[in-house]
Amino acid sequence: MGGVGKTTLAQHVFNDPRVDEAKFVVKAWVCISDEFDVFKVSRSILEAVTKFTDDSRDTEMVHRRLKEKLSGKKFLLILDDVWNENQLKWEEVLKPLGFGVQGSRILVTTRSKEVASTMRSEVHSLKQLHEDHCWKLFAKHAFRDDDDTESNPECREIGMKMVKKCKGPPLALKTMGSLLYNKSSVSEWKIVSQSEIWEFSKERSNIIPALALSYIHLPSHLKACFVYCAMFPKDYEFEKENLIHLWMTENLLHSRQHSETLEEVCQQYFNDLLSRSFFQRSGDAEELFVMHDLLNDLAKYVAGDIYFRYELGQTNKIQKVTRHFSVKGRYNEYFDGFGSLCNTEKLRTFMPIDSSLHINMSTIHELLTKFKFLRILSLSHCSNLEELPDSVGNLEHLRSLDLSWTKIKKLSEKICSLSPLQILKLNHCMDLEELPSNLHLLTTLCRLEFTWTKVRKVPPGLEKLKNLKVMMNFFEVDHSMESGIQRLGKLNNLSHGLSIEGLQDIENPEDALEADLKNKTHLMSLTLGWKRTGNSIDSKKAEDVLENLQPSKNLKELSIINYGGNKFPKWLVDDSLPNLVSLVLRNCESCQHLPPLGLFPLLKALKIIDSPRLVGSLKGAFGDRSSLESLVIAKLDAECFPDENLLPLSLAKLTIYGFPNLEKLDYKGLFQLSSLQSLALYLCPKLQCLPEQGLPQSISNLNIYRCPLLIQRCQRGGEDWEKIAHVQYLDIDY
Repeated sequence: MGGVGKTTLAQHVFNDPRVDEAKFVVKAWVCISDEFDVFKVSRSILEAVTKFTDDSRDTEMVHRRLKEKLSGKKFLLILDDVWNENQLKWEEVLKPLGFGVQGSRILVTTRSKEVASTMRSEVHSLKQLHEDHCWKLFAKHAFRDDDDTESNPECREIGMKMVKKCKGPPLALKTMGSLLYNKSSVSEWKIVSQSEIWEFSKERSNIIPALALSYIHLPSHLKACFVYCAMFPKDYEFEKENLIHLWMTENLLHSRQHSETLEEVCQQYFNDLLSRSFFQRSGDAEELFVMHDLLNDLAKYVAGDIYFRYELGQTNKIQKVTRHFSVKGRYNEYFDGFGSLCNTEKLRTFMPIDSSLHINMSTIHELLTKFKFLRILSLSHCSNLEELPDSVGNLEHLRSLDLSWTKIKKLSEKICSLSPLQILKLNHCMDLEELPSNLHLLTTLCRLEFTWTKVRKVPPGLEKLKNLKVMMNFFEVDHSMESGIQRLGKLNNLSHGLSIEGLQDIENPEDALEADLKNKTHLMSLTLGWKRTGNSIDSKKAEDVLENLQPSKNLKELSIINYGGNKFPKWLVDDSLPNLVSLVLRNCESCQHLPPLGLFPLLKALKIIDSPRLVGSLKGAFGDRSSLESLVIAKLDAECFPDENLLPLSLAKLTIYGFPNLEKLDYKGLFQLSSLQSLALYLCPKLQCLPEQGLPQSISNLNIYRCPLLIQRCQRGGEDWEKIAHVQYLDIDY
C-alpha cells in the first residue's frame, strides 16, 4: 500500500545514530520509482555514492567505477520505491555491489511482494497503524493543542469517524488533519465528513479519497499551484525557488497586498501547501522538496491532458488541449522533435526534466517558430546549444527563459524585444562573455541570473529596473566607468552570493562607498579580493577600501582574499555582522590579529589560509564563547603544529592542509577536544606521527590525503585505529 510510511521508516533507519555506530563507510540513497533501467539505476547508485554527476557512457563503465568505489568498503544502500520484478535486471544491478565487505546492507522499499520475492530478501511488512496511533497522528495536525481535543467534543467525534474512513495510511491522516486545522466550526467538519468523495473508487482511479478531499477543499489559487506540479515525474526533487518562479510567470496569483511582491505571495502559497503535506522536504536539504507518489498521482489525475509528461519512447499523443509539456529521457538521449506526437500549437510551457537530455537544433527551431504562445521556455542543460536563433523574437508572450548549463557564447539582441520577459536565467553558461546591451528595455524583468559565466560587466541602464533582482557571482573592478565599483551601488537587489575581484584597481577609496554593500540586504555571501602584483602594496589604501565595503548585517558568509592591510576594518571587529556563519581569511599575511571571533554568535566555520600570523593569534580569539564547529588551517611552512591550547572545545571538524614541512602533530590540546568528530590531514608529505597522547575518543572520521609517511606508519600498525569508525587512505603516492 502507498502512504503507509515505508520511505519515512527507511529515512529513520538511514539517519539513526546506531547506523553510524555500525561503521558504514558509504551511505547512499536512491529513488527508483516506476522505471528500472539497469544502466540508469546503476548510474544513480554511483552518483549517490560519489556525490557527483557521472558521465559514464554505458553500463560496463558505470559498473567498473562502482566496483572501484565500493571494493573493500562496508556500505548501506537504500533503494526507495522499487517496482522491478525482473530477476535478471536485479542480478545485473547487483554485480558491482558484491565487492563491498561483509556486513554491507541493501534496504529496499516496495509496495509489491513480488519485488521482495525477486530480490530473495528478508521481508518486513508494515502493518496498518493501530487505531490509537491513527488518532494521535490525525489530532496532531487537526488541533492546535491537546486542550482543543477536549474542548471540542463534537469535532473529536467527527474526527474519529474520519480517521476510520482514512483506513490507516499516515499520509492520508496528515493531509486530512491539515485540511481541518483551519476549520473551527462543527458544520465545516460535518461537510468534510459527509462528502461523497469518501465513496471514491480507489480501484478505478488509484486516488485515496482522503487526499482527493484535501485537494477539493484547497483554495482555488492553491489548487492551480498544486496541479502545475503534474509536470514533475515521481520522486522528482525540485527547488522551492524554481517552482515559485514557474508559478510567478504563469500568473497563478490570486490576490496580494500592495506591500507584497510577487515572490513573497508565491512563498506563502508554497508554505501553505507544505503545511498541508502536499509537499515534503527531501532529506536534510533545506531547499529541495518532493511530492509523495500518491499526491503525484492526484496531481496528474486532476490535471488531465492540460499537463503532459512525456518520456522518450512513449507513443501517447499530445492532445489539442495540452498547454504544459515536460520531457524526460535516459542519459545522453536526444529529443529530436515532436513529429506526429503533437496535436497542438498552443503550448505555454516547454521544460526538460532530465539534466542529461539533449535537444537538437532543429527541435529548438521548431519550438521558436511553431509554438508562438510559449510563456515558459527552458533549454537548461542542453549542452549542444551554442547560440539561440534570432527567431526567439517570435515568442511575443515569453515570460521566462532558462538557458543555464548551455554552451551559449553570445545572446541575441532579439531577446531585448521580448517585452513580457520576467525571468532570464544564464547560470553556468561558462562560455558566455557578455549580456545584451539593451536588457534595460525589458521593463518587466524582475529576475536576472548569470552565475558562473565569463560575464564581468553589468549592462548599462539596469538600475532603471527598480524591481529587478540580480544573481551574479562575479564582478571585476577595472579603471573603466563600465566596471567601476560604483556600478554595483545602483543594483539594489543583488541576491545570494557575489565575488568582487580587482579591488586593487580602485583609485579612490571613497568610490567603494558608492557600492553601497551595506544596503544589499539580500546578499548572503560575499568575497572581497585583491590581485597581488609586483608593485608595492599601499596598506592604508587597502584598509580604507575594505572599511568602505561594509556589508549588510544579513550577511552569512564572508571571504577576504589577498588583503594587504595591517588591520581588519571596524565592522569586522565590532558586532556589525550578527548573522555571520562562515569566515575565510586567505593570504592576509600583514594582519597580525584575528577579529574577536566571540562577537559572532552564529559563527560555525573558519578558514585561515596562507596567513601564518593569524594562526598564531587563534589563542584567545574566541573569548568566553566557543561555538565554532569547523576549522581549516592551510598552507603554512611550520615544522610542527603549535602545542598550546589554541582551539575552541566546541570544534567538531579540523582540517590541516598544505603543511610541506610539518613533521609531527605535536598538539597536546587535540586530545582535549571532546567534541571533535572529524580530522582531515591533507598534503603534509613529511608528517610521520600524531600527538603522543593519541586522538580524542569522539573522533569517528579520519581522512588522510597525500601524507605518505603517516600512511605507511598506519599500515604498519604504528597507531591504534580500532576506535576510529571511518579511516580513509587516499592517494598514498605523493
